[in-house]
Amino acid sequence: MYKITREELLTIPNMLTFYRILCIPVFAVLYLKGHLAVSLIVLGSGMFTDLIDGKLARKLNQVTQLGIVLDPFADKLTQGVIVICLLITYPELWIMLGLMIVKEGFMLFAGTHTALKYESYPKRSEWYGKVCCVITDAALIAILVHPSLPEGYRDLIVGVCCGVMLLTLLLYIRFYAALWISLKNSLNGEEAAACPSSLQPETRAVAGVCSAAENKLP
Repeated sequence: MYKITREELLTIPNMLTFYRILCIPVFAVLYLKGHLAVSLIVLGSGMFTDLIDGKLARKLNQVTQLGIVLDPFADKLTQGVIVICLLITYPELWIMLGLMIVKEGFMLFAGTHTALKYESYPKRSEWYGKVCCVITDAALIAILVHPSLPEGYRDLIVGVCCGVMLLTLLLYIRFYAALWISLKNSLNGEEAAACPSSLQPETRAVAGVCSAAENKLP
């Protein structure tokens, strides 16, 4: 069983991620009390660490399983808290929050199911997951920074963000469906080759070709 070590906790990239997580409640309190400028500074400082923690982890050879899990968790927690704060002023954002809950709920289920049943896990997000994260961040920041944004523009931003989120969810459903087919086939002794590059090496050895499985999907 995987155990978190003291060395992992104290790596520079993970400490930066912990700082980002600590910024989230501070931002929420400041924003809800009406201190918009200060709350944005706190939020910005936290988001800045997201730009450098991954690069530092690779440069310093401090890539850890804890960091692989913690970094996207901090991203989703940040986005979720921002949406909840904005809901007070913009109730129409409930659509974005609902999609976010469905998407992240599926990701949690899919990752847990894959880990428990097949003892494998994604090593990093797919490219469309990263694009979705960037677009969601940009949309939320735009609404935060411009509270007087005309309703039409705000609706457009929310609509684009929701569309990208929905598309990302569908792509991840397809990805995991193909992965599970491949893992199941390989366990049944069917011919296997290489799995997606986003999986750990030991997973690729067990899983077989996910691309072959994808061909079986419509």
